Amino acid sequence: MNLIKIRNLLLVFLTLFILLFVGYKYFEWKTFTDLANAYNSAWFSELKLSSGLVQPGVDLYDEISNNKNLNQGKDVDAFVTAVNDTQTKLNIVINGQEGYLDQVGQDKIMFSNLQRGTNLLLGERGDLARRIVGDQLSYYQNEQTGNKSTLAGLYGLTALFTIWKDNVVVKQFSDAVGSSTDASYISKYFSELAPLEKYSSSGFKFEHEDLIKEYYPEFTNKIDNYKRYFASYYAAEKDFSVGNTDTAKLEIQSVIDNWANISIDYSSIFNETNSSILDEEKDTLKKVSDQAVAIKDYKSKKLYKYPLLPDISVWKEDLVLCQMYDFKTGIYHSITSKYPNAKTVAGLISEISTISPKTDNVDNRFDKSAMKFVNSDKKLEFTCIDKYSKTKLNYFITKN
Repeated sequence: MNLIKIRNLLLVFLTLFILLFVGYKYFEWKTFTDLANAYNSAWFSELKLSSGLVQPGVDLYDEISNNKNLNQGKDVDAFVTAVNDTQTKLNIVINGQEGYLDQVGQDKIMFSNLQRGTNLLLGERGDLARRIVGDQLSYYQNEQTGNKSTLAGLYGLTALFTIWKDNVVVKQFSDAVGSSTDASYISKYFSELAPLEKYSSSGFKFEHEDLIKEYYPEFTNKIDNYKRYFASYYAAEKDFSVGNTDTAKLEIQSVIDNWANISIDYSSIFNETNSSILDEEKDTLKKVSDQAVAIKDYKSKKLYKYPLLPDISVWKEDLVLCQMYDFKTGIYHSITSKYPNAKTVAGLISEISTISPKTDNVDNRFDKSAMKFVNSDKKLEFTCIDKYSKTKLNYFITKN
């Protein structure tokens, strides 16, 4: 009887062990299935969004530098029209960047939720799953920081355009009243200074000014100088308009003092974060390449195979790597101030491998059929091909 009880007990334990083993393996398979689906859908949607983004460094900053109407401003109507037209383009860029930031935020939450499951996995698969998720979350952290920096610069341009147009208001008012201090004469034109009234509030801020200040504190100081200038100018002319001539004359000195501090160095206006952003871009490069290596290892060791369950072999890491080489080419230019001379995918990868961080751990494992590369006189063009859906995503770097 005791032997029968022992045998039955062993059978129960064996059955429980088999059930636990099968249950764990299913849980492992399901976790990796969810991870692969999340990886593929998140990267594809983000890369598709980024391929459609208008690049602010290409269109807007160059236009501000090269548009004669924006530079000279001698023809007031042409100047205001040019500012408004550029603002329209700027709004399109901002909407795209904000949409991309929203997508990254949603996908970061999705991977944060997946992290709980991967933390329960054991062995080599568990280690690889945690690397994939950990690198993805680090990537998102860098993307959010970099995108916020980009948006801060774009919001800064919006504030700058408002300042430029308010400068036109001052110029037109000044042309109209000249050096007159006559209250009845100035009051006829004072309503034209209505756009400056906002500066009279000590709490006035441009939209998103706190974000601008976070990334561009020196530029924000220039914005504050303009605020003080416009506020003092408005206060002085308001007192002149109602006959408070003595008070207004005292305020004129404040106008003169504030006017002396409003110059902006446009050649370096948004260069404050360059070094920190470059460091984050290098870290992003390391995370993306390390993640791709983990996926390549997972596939090469056939860890995607499970008895009686579908293979988990569809990972779009080569599509991701294609965009990574576009990204790395931008870093190459930032560091060397040169554009690659290469005309082929293999040549490009070899040429940009001369900078750090190195991506040797994945360069030789990249499926080069996933990329088409064209190096012309004016730009570098990258076509990234999703070998599963045959979808093509296009990126470019304009040569300055």
